Amino acid sequence: MPRLDALAKVVVEDICNALPKGTVSLKVIPEGQSIEPGSDVKGYHVEIIPSSPKSQWILVHAPSDAWEANVGFGDHSDIEVWYKKGPEADRVFMQDLKTVITTIMASHWEKR
Repeated sequence: MPRLDALAKVVVEDICNALPKGTVSLKVIPEGQSIEPGSDVKGYHVEIIPSSPKSQWILVHAPSDAWEANVGFGDHSDIEVWYKKGPEADRVFMQDLKTVITTIMASHWEKR
């Protein structure tokens, strides 16, 4: 089973570290903490919070025991990013996750 939590953490930190300082902040929800009643965090759960109050946050949840990570954006449905077995599976998953997150940032944040 892949460690999506570790892979997603690397992707999110790489994206955020490449942005100008002060553009975003990260709110990591520790594993085991409840995000809502009956829903404890398992794996990596982070909110990417833009500095502009006009922009909506991005939520990334990558359970350590799953084959997909979820990316949420405001009131929109979650986007699933699947880990697919095969050559360079880690790299492919990380690139797919990066594409989803940076596409949201480029299409919704740059306008604000």
